[in-house]
Amino acid sequence: MNRSLVHIDLGSNDINHDSAGYLFKAIQKHHTLTSITLANHDRLHRNRMSNYSCQELRMLLEVNKIMSMIDISDNGIGNSGFKVLEPAL
Repeated sequence: MNRSLVHIDLGSNDINHDSAGYLFKAIQKHHTLTSITLANHDRLHRNRMSNYSCQELRMLLEVNKIMSMIDISDNGIGNSGFKVLEPAL
């Protein structure tokens, strides 16, 4: 566990539906992480999230009280994904 990690940028890395969920689950108890980027910088929609990954992100937000920025733009989440995230926001 890296105790000085504060930001992770994995934008445009071909992270699929399941992988994003596993990532959010893995960092739930990382108490120094304040921001994460999974945005698609090149607008090619390489990272793709699903309702499963949105559920794991919601749990991350409920546990990690110092997370201040999450960039998941251009991940094709849609209204159903945002409904899953809404209670944690």
